[in-house]
Amino acid sequence: MVASKLIRVSRPYIPPETSLINKIENTSNNTGLKVEWDDLGAVKSYYVYRAKEKDGFYKLMGITYEPYLIDEDVEAGQKYWYRVVANFSNDEKFQSADVEGSLKPIESLAADNNGQTINKSKTTSGRNTKLNKPKISIKKKRRNWQIYWGIISDKSTGIDVYMKNGYGKYKKYRKINTTTKLKKSKNKKGAVGITSSNKSLIKGVKYKFKARTFYYKKNGRKVYSKWSNVIKLKG
Repeated sequence: MVASKLIRVSRPYIPPETSLINKIENTSNNTGLKVEWDDLGAVKSYYVYRAKEKDGFYKLMGITYEPYLIDEDVEAGQKYWYRVVANFSNDEKFQSADVEGSLKPIESLAADNNGQTINKSKTTSGRNTKLNKPKISIKKKRRNWQIYWGIISDKSTGIDVYMKNGYGKYKKYRKINTTTKLKKSKNKKGAVGITSSNKSLIKGVKYKFKARTFYYKKNGRKVYSKWSNVIKLKG
């Protein structure tokens, strides 16, 4: 009979004060930050923390099993510090050094065919077609909850609202998807928000919402505004 042998899996040697985090960059749609770090192998999970000051309070942003995390709850101009804690299969832990990151602004200028620069926010006719970034708020009442975007005075003709459930991905909110006939001024009728029953929420689950407005060009192309601020709601 062959005797069994226990093999202890230990974490790889990591020098003290190793940054571990090797990249913090804009997501492909420029609405969030992708935080990447070195894969350490036999890891049960990674805990990712964030603070708005280097020596501030670090809040848990997510738990992942891959060597990266996408943080969509960010604002342009705000600096963030990230910290990763690796939990190994032998119950050892390793905490990375804190690394700073911020959402990089999108270049508004592009070179035209003559090597000159033109503003992307303007059409060839010279009229400014840039849409304002919407600002949304949320209010929870006894029987329902409301998302409010108010008066949209630019040339937007509709608004898309997206929702994220827990640690899932953002998806169009199924109860409204696209809302049209926005309120354009105080004297005109139109939608300024949406209301939904509290029964649509799962108790204890944390929800996040964001929105963007849009309009259609004559050629049928859909033009979007920047994403709004992110609002949170607990079921």
